[in-house]
Amino acid sequence: MSHLLQLHIKAPEDSHVLSSVLTLIGQYAMDIVDTACTVHDGNTVLMLLVASPQPVPTDFDDVLRNCCQHQVDGHACYGVPVLGSVSGKNMDIRMTLLSKDFSAEGLAYLTECVSGHDFSIRHMAPVEIGVSTSSLAGFDWDIAGAAKNYSALKQQVMDIGLKYGIDLSVQILNTPSNHEDINRDVLPSCQLAVFDMDSTLIKAEVIDELARFAGVGDRVADITRRCVAGELDFKASFRERIALLKGLDESVIDTIAHSLPLMKGAEQVFSVFKQQHIKTVLISGGFIPFARVVQKKLGIDAIYTNALECENGKVTGKTKGTIVDAQEKARLMKQLAGYYRISLDQVVAIGDGANDIPMLTTAGLGVAFQASSVVRESADAMISSCGLEGILLLPPFRKNVIQSH
Repeated sequence: MSHLLQLHIKAPEDSHVLSSVLTLIGQYAMDIVDTACTVHDGNTVLMLLVASPQPVPTDFDDVLRNCCQHQVDGHACYGVPVLGSVSGKNMDIRMTLLSKDFSAEGLAYLTECVSGHDFSIRHMAPVEIGVSTSSLAGFDWDIAGAAKNYSALKQQVMDIGLKYGIDLSVQILNTPSNHEDINRDVLPSCQLAVFDMDSTLIKAEVIDELARFAGVGDRVADITRRCVAGELDFKASFRERIALLKGLDESVIDTIAHSLPLMKGAEQVFSVFKQQHIKTVLISGGFIPFARVVQKKLGIDAIYTNALECENGKVTGKTKGTIVDAQEKARLMKQLAGYYRISLDQVVAIGDGANDIPMLTTAGLGVAFQASSVVRESADAMISSCGLEGILLLPPFRKNVIQSH
């Protein structure tokens, strides 16, 4: 019987660590089952899945570090399940891991989490890094396990990732789990990217900025915070905040609209989308003048947001038309997918607030961007540490992902 062990090693790029590790593996008569390696910021991050003919010493972490003369940050994960050793494996998943600085400890905890939920790692590979994402490194893990454990697995790996600065996506593969080699091009490419605006494409909450000029900043900011966290009904709290803006000079809107800073990485992301001919849409609970400025700066194809009512140069404290709330966001996204003749599997939605949740759960891939726990729980991916440009390394945006239409 083989005993599987996963090794996570981080060492200076120019060291002789790899040869030392391979020598150690040979001394223990271990076979290499799978490997993944990436070089980033002067360091080599190596993952090895090895099979040992006999139980591995529990102090193998120390043995590993000693053999490398303590040049490494190394961790060994014991009891990794052999593929096929756990019954009921009826789900294949691709887990993509992204970071500015991977730690061996963080990767080790993720491996233990996968094993703890009765999933087994089938394949590991580094993510190809492009010019626009050169500050990042990434790995793809293909794992298999029981569908009943999927939700718990997803939540726990996101919690671990948040702690160790590792962003990730967890996607179910559209292929039967037959334990043969997975075709790496089984995930659909993105054809439509839908974004929230406030705290996603811009570093601000527009309504809070308006409230600050109206002298009710603290009151409105508190309501906004509770709304984003999902503590308040969006429509009711939205009307309450708008009412507090009554009497604000209309000229303030233009002043604020042209001073709002874009989220770091937004221009890179939309430049790549344009090259890949991906349709882009902004669906926001904000307001038209601000969305138009963002649209012009980033070249967004379409915007859908609220209309703030003004009369005689003053804000009336009301809006015009349908309020773009959580359900309206999801409805608009589905309508646009139909208009563009794009399957929802090819739609990626990105947002940070509770009113984005229906949109995130409806899209083929929902990305929680610098979001609260309630939003992360509903998403397939989280970007909290890598910056907005991190989404470019998620499977739907990569060149090696098939065009599924």
